Amino acid sequence: MLRSLCLIATLIPSPGAPPVPHAPSVPHPASRAQKTSPKKAIADYLEGCEALGLSGSVHVQVGKKVLFSGGLGLADRKKKRKNADDTLFEIASATKPFTACAILALAEDGKLALDDPISEHLPGVPEDRSGITVRHLLSHMSGMPRSAAAGYGPDLEVAVKAYLAPDPARPPGREYEYWNGGFALLAGIVAEVSGQTYQDYCRTRLFERVGLEATGFTGDTDLPKKRLATGYDEEGNALRLATGHPYRDYGYQYIGMGGIVTCAGDLVQFMEALEDGEILTKDSVDAMLAGETEFYGLGWSLRRTRAGDRQYGHGGDVAGFHTQWARIPAKDLHVVALANVDGIPMHSISGNLTALALGERPPFPLPPPTAKVSKGELKAAAGTYADEAGNRIVVAVEGSSLVVTAEEYDPSQLAGDAIPERLAEHARAAEQILDLIQAGDTDAIALRLSERVRVAWASQLIGSIWPSHVEKYGELKSATAVRVLDKGNGVFSTMLRLEHESATRPLEIGLVQGKLQLFDLSAPLEPLAGRYTKTDEHKFSCFDWGTPVNKTLTFDGDRRRAKSVAAFAMGIQPTRLQRVD
Repeated sequence: MLRSLCLIATLIPSPGAPPVPHAPSVPHPASRAQKTSPKKAIADYLEGCEALGLSGSVHVQVGKKVLFSGGLGLADRKKKRKNADDTLFEIASATKPFTACAILALAEDGKLALDDPISEHLPGVPEDRSGITVRHLLSHMSGMPRSAAAGYGPDLEVAVKAYLAPDPARPPGREYEYWNGGFALLAGIVAEVSGQTYQDYCRTRLFERVGLEATGFTGDTDLPKKRLATGYDEEGNALRLATGHPYRDYGYQYIGMGGIVTCAGDLVQFMEALEDGEILTKDSVDAMLAGETEFYGLGWSLRRTRAGDRQYGHGGDVAGFHTQWARIPAKDLHVVALANVDGIPMHSISGNLTALALGERPPFPLPPPTAKVSKGELKAAAGTYADEAGNRIVVAVEGSSLVVTAEEYDPSQLAGDAIPERLAEHARAAEQILDLIQAGDTDAIALRLSERVRVAWASQLIGSIWPSHVEKYGELKSATAVRVLDKGNGVFSTMLRLEHESATRPLEIGLVQGKLQLFDLSAPLEPLAGRYTKTDEHKFSCFDWGTPVNKTLTFDGDRRRAKSVAAFAMGIQPTRLQRVD
């Protein structure tokens, strides 16, 4: 989640600027993990993740030894029903391996061959797409661009024509490009060749054969209701049940590429059955995992661990539900991490669980150690606080954490006097930077970056940061420089007033010797937003899953009611805010 939408140089102090204190130090994850057994290390890690908002179900198993199997957070927040090891989640793109297994099963039965042109099994394939084979779809080597996503609805021929209508990005079989539409077409092939619906074939040929009695699809009404998770967004709004459709219905806009509803244990059971030859022959399994490309086989994501061991599985992300499913045969390791809340990178969770299970150093930051906190202490901290300029934050209690939000930005703060003539050129330079970003001129921006900023930020600015900002606030109608600050040593900061369709927003552009070092679209206190847990006797710290403890709050006052809070976050100067409620 892009909280400030800038981050070009919020971590780089400008020359001549007041020194920015470092965030409190945290023991390296490995220093904590290596002192305990893998089982306890995993339990401690997940406890910290749960305190920071992770909600879902996790299963970690080495051989027959289960290191962790259980739920985190709530499956239903309204009913206070907890997640458990058998809670059912929608697994999004982790459906693709099942689709691949269905295709391989049909191949084993002699009903198709992987190198058949898809035109032999699908209606409406344009003649100039006849070179695409079933194998190409399974391996994301069809040549079709990921943006080819117009297929929709229950009519297979209509969906085929829509998916294949855009121009190919390259000839089939030449390069890998992940394409969801290919798996929708594979689901169509399963239905055409088997004579059953995609769902019914998967049930009879895959689920029932392995004994997955509670695995099904979105739209199913016979799955145990008390086991269904509800998916939530980052703000805690309920989005849908696991069996609810994310895209209206289970038509060709989602079928085959996503939509399976299952639990962590069933995924482990399916994987073991696949490896034991209960679903497909060894030759078919080997074909799926051989690796058509470095990163993908036939329906399975592939990689090598740091030790060089082969790992396969699949991830999946859709609104409210997120999946990481991984298997390392050489270590006989299963890791399944399912979530029913947005905003937490499950690939980081899975990567750390894998490392902890093997006694290795976790590759991603671990949550900071937490201290005990009372309900009274949390209640005393809750309230509204403001800085000297009147900018406000709201501190609320959520479970054993504090959640901070910045109040709506007051555009009156962007009123300014006429910019002195001696500073006008710096305002014009800042406005030119914005013009280039709007024009999408990556090369021009790259040439204007400060030496202290990575060249890659140019493409990120133009490709994601600015478009995300415009998507949120609407098209930019005007941009006006309202003040320029000379910070010394060739550092000039220009504040612009951006008038969008739906809001007035600030933009600070910092130039050093005429080179871009700061592009900050956040309102003054927005960097403080986040979830905070108590990390020592006096301090609450925020963890953003990428950088440990880069925000802290320290409250002053008595046990019943805090009077002020000292706040630190990367991108702003240390700030003291007074209670105003």
